[in-house]
Amino acid sequence: MDANGGSARAKTKLAMRKERFADTYRAELDAFRTISRTGKAHPALTSLADELKTQQIGAAVKISARNGKPQTF
Repeated sequence: MDANGGSARAKTKLAMRKERFADTYRAELDAFRTISRTGKAHPALTSLADELKTQQIGAAVKISARNGKPQTF
């Protein structure tokens, strides 16, 4: 543990996560800046229809895991 009560292992995991996802975080900030400045969606963003489909797939996976049967939507 360090002087603030945190573990060295936890800090190492956080540093690894930040390094691993640094490009993703930069892309998200770039998209936010583009939308803020221009009012236009960044080309890297998904559509609302894509997001809805992602939510449906996630829900189907959870239900399928619970009851052991394939789900459709």
